[in-house]
Amino acid sequence: MQKKVLQYIEENKMLASHRRVVVGLSGGADSVCLLLILKDACKIQGVELVAVHVNHGIRDEEADRDEEFCRKLCEENNIEFKACRFLVPDIAKAERLGLEEAGRMVRYQSFFEVAGEDGVVAVAHHINDQAETVLFNIARGSRLKGAVGMMPVRDRIIRPLLCVTRNEIEDYLREIGVGYCVDSTNLSNDYSRNTIRNQVMPLLSEVNERAAEHFADFAKGALEAEGFLEEYTRSCFEQRSRAYEDKICLEIEGVHSYIAGRLVRMVFEQMGVGLKDITGKHIEQVILLASKRVGANKHIKSGVWVENTREGLLFYKKIDEKTNEPVDINPPMRIDINGTDEYIEFAVIDWSDNKKITNEVYTKQLDYDK
Repeated sequence: MQKKVLQYIEENKMLASHRRVVVGLSGGADSVCLLLILKDACKIQGVELVAVHVNHGIRDEEADRDEEFCRKLCEENNIEFKACRFLVPDIAKAERLGLEEAGRMVRYQSFFEVAGEDGVVAVAHHINDQAETVLFNIARGSRLKGAVGMMPVRDRIIRPLLCVTRNEIEDYLREIGVGYCVDSTNLSNDYSRNTIRNQVMPLLSEVNERAAEHFADFAKGALEAEGFLEEYTRSCFEQRSRAYEDKICLEIEGVHSYIAGRLVRMVFEQMGVGLKDITGKHIEQVILLASKRVGANKHIKSGVWVENTREGLLFYKKIDEKTNEPVDINPPMRIDINGTDEYIEFAVIDWSDNKKITNEVYTKQLDYDK
């Protein structure tokens, strides 16, 4: 297994031109395995290796146990060790994030601070994690890009264990006689990912014992397909789009509907609209407009309008001046944004009883007295 991982590191040039590798060391089997394999790889490449453990301030004595285990493991292997402590529940409350999201945020902040500008962060995701990610993304409604899952190398993050399974990792640690910690929170189904790991994947493994590997292979195929389609779409975009001032004209006549949809998404991206806000319904509205009479237009999203012209679909931003006029707010009330199908709702909530407020993205809270 060690040979397989080292070859995977070499194939994906994970350590090339980097002076430092930071391993996110939780103390679990995956990160322990990653650290020990990278110890040899970094020595061969002449790269500095640092282990960073983040204590989230959630599991009390169990968390302290994990931190001490990681410290001793690094001492025994002569690896530089850094521990960081956070009160993630407090951070999650202050930033209005879920515990899982807040924990991930502080972990990666810590990893990149230690890595510096010329370092990379190594995390211990493996084939089973990849399978869970693909299933999770598809269940949430992701398109082909979501089926790609996690990349071996992306944004100074490397994943050397994406070529091996969880069983291979545990077998390797058993063979070399190294123990690891078990995070009790991984056994609960409080998080969607844990439900997939603890309930869905075992059932799929009964259908085929190599289900996780097959999902990982599917993700690899999706990555290749996505790469080809992205390159092809950009080539079409160069041929079929014209930009002038703050407008973009796109010709989609005769283009396959799937590629047309990707072209439309590319226009929105260039106009500064977040693709997370663009749904299949928005794309359908734009493509449908191409079959309407010349001059037909519609507001699609975030102030972007599309008009059907003789040259193609014209994308432009239009802000109705009336929307910038001051409005007296007397909740509960609703304000329609002129010229669009969007609106803002206002309501007053009494906080005297520390009532929990929703964490939905488009819900914001303000001090009413101000």
